[in-house]
Amino acid sequence: MMPAGSAARMMEGARQSGRAVPGGRESEYPMKSNWIGGRQQVEVPCNIEIEQTHDTLHAHVSLDGIEVEHGDEVLVHDAPSYIEFGDRIVTASTATVWRANPITRTLIRLKSYLLLTELYEVGFQPKEEIQFVPHTAIPLKMGKE
Repeated sequence: MMPAGSAARMMEGARQSGRAVPGGRESEYPMKSNWIGGRQQVEVPCNIEIEQTHDTLHAHVSLDGIEVEHGDEVLVHDAPSYIEFGDRIVTASTATVWRANPITRTLIRLKSYLLLTELYEVGFQPKEEIQFVPHTAIPLKMGKE
């Protein structure tokens, strides 16, 4: 992990040299670009919350200082893989976020919109046409016949 303040120094150096700040934002986390695939890689701190009780079973990760968008991929490092029943764990870790390029982001949005429209295919019938069949109980025979 980077020492505190080194990311800010890198960003300040980019601003002073006239280079663009990655992502067009004043991010405090440096991005490594992959020009072949057009993806940027960002290392960010994160908080992991895992709980397994009789009321709930969940795992949440909140990334600090970055918002995940369409097509982005996240890999959480050193996440706990096992938790005892009745326990709740909250821990700090780091995550790697691979940013999608604008073309991939647009294609993902279009694909998700088209998949969502499949849910709209529903039929409606007037209430008068619906026939309700009452549930009839099957008599049980007790004893010898």
